[in-house]
Amino acid sequence: MNNLFDQDRPLTLGAIKLATGVLGLLLFVTGILYVFAGIGAMIDGEILSGLTRIIGTVTILFFMFLLIRLLGEHIAASHRLNDRLTVLGDDMRVRRATTEAEPAPAKPKPAAKAKTKSKASS
Repeated sequence: MNNLFDQDRPLTLGAIKLATGVLGLLLFVTGILYVFAGIGAMIDGEILSGLTRIIGTVTILFFMFLLIRLLGEHIAASHRLNDRLTVLGDDMRVRRATTEAEPAPAKPKPAAKAKTKSKASS
């Protein structure tokens, strides 16, 4: 159980997909139960209440399922981006081996300017 909340080890893509799948399955089971409750209300004579319960359940649970799927895809995309940035950062930190090239020619020193004496006129 200690390794479950280890901050140094990121979640894998498989674990993210599994978590969203399990949550989607739980939402589906919850939806089935509420639809049966709506059908039961319709059988008891509360037609409007039963239809409202069924339509509301399907709408809200579909929205929640879609939201969970999109958030799961967002987390997976962020995970892949983090992997790519880690590889890029490692490449930038490692000094690349350079081939021995000819040394660059030394720049010639600029010639000294000749000093001329100027006559000051008064």
